[in-house]
Amino acid sequence: DNASNLTPEQLQSTKNIIPLPGPIHDLVSAHYSTEYDDSGKTVRDWLSGQSFDEQYKYGLKTLRNLGIVK
Repeated sequence: DNASNLTPEQLQSTKNIIPLPGPIHDLVSAHYSTEYDDSGKTVRDWLSGQSFDEQYKYGLKTLRNLGIVK
């Protein structure tokens, strides 16, 4: 969905792509695979309908909650 909701520049932006070591990436991916709410959507599915700014904010919040960034 993001390919149709975001511009190629947003998708490939350094603001959108963060290199993470494998185990850290696995933690983030596991979170994004959890159920977002009672709708049955995963976090990943829910986020795909959000704006770039909302996705960015959620990603930072996730990294902070996991203790990856301050």
